[in-house]
Amino acid sequence: MIHYEHDTECPELGPVCATRSEPPQRHVQDFQMVELRGSLEWAPFDHVSFEAQLPFRIVSKSVVYKYMDGVTFTPDYVDIHHRNETLSGIGDVIVSARGHGKAGPLTLGGRLGLSLPTGRTVENPFALGNAGVIHQHTQHGTGTVNPIVAFDLSWASPSRTWGVSAFVLAQLVPYASSEGYQAGHRVVSGVTGRYSPVTGLDLSLGLNVAHEATERWDGEVLEDGNLGRTDLLAAIGIGYSVNGFRVGLDVRVPFYTAIAQEHSHGTAGGSENETLTFPVIIGLTLDGVMSTTPRKHTKTR
Repeated sequence: MIHYEHDTECPELGPVCATRSEPPQRHVQDFQMVELRGSLEWAPFDHVSFEAQLPFRIVSKSVVYKYMDGVTFTPDYVDIHHRNETLSGIGDVIVSARGHGKAGPLTLGGRLGLSLPTGRTVENPFALGNAGVIHQHTQHGTGTVNPIVAFDLSWASPSRTWGVSAFVLAQLVPYASSEGYQAGHRVVSGVTGRYSPVTGLDLSLGLNVAHEATERWDGEVLEDGNLGRTDLLAAIGIGYSVNGFRVGLDVRVPFYTAIAQEHSHGTAGGSENETLTFPVIIGLTLDGVMSTTPRKHTKTR
């Protein structure tokens, strides 16, 4: 769930400004974002596995218009920037290979992969907005092939009752898409402590750091685009395993956000009075393990 508010006025409001004078406004937007991610991992060797991930995304958007005194109104003209709508589609497919090894109670792993440009992208929305054309900001992918590299380290007590793990994952975006969009590099890292009070049940508590670098459109950094941000999130989780399957619930709550620079929607020079917040990220996972190892058959009489 994302909540976004910003102030705007003519000429950023669009073509209506050429026909009449419009008072300054505050636009209040809410986004409900859901991602269903299917993952299949094949481990033909003891220390090497291969994985493919297919995400499907649903984004529902709503907007409320207010005058600067707080009075709500409904525009009698077409808003080229916002609309009430729901968008859905697949995201960027990820393929990767992972290797891992043990050293006593420690397990060290590394992953190399690629994200493939299967998600929907859009034409430069800022150029379209400046031209007074209806446009879309929501994308389901980057439009580029991006390298992914990750490392993880974990420790488990001899009884496996306690455990600690750490990871870092980076998605690099080395070039621009055919639409001129170059997403910012993304890095996510975290540390998690786990406790299993009874067989099959695991509890976790951790800290995540998510960083997204500046995006570019047609090679330019736009002051009204995404200039980058860093979020610190507290993470808590619970999981239960039975018969080779595990169901888990994870909740991440941001408690600190650093935005590279205040920026505005629309053309450069608009209002900088804006806020973008998300109260919580909720994840529900279901994992299963299938073994293809032949079983020994025992004859009975």
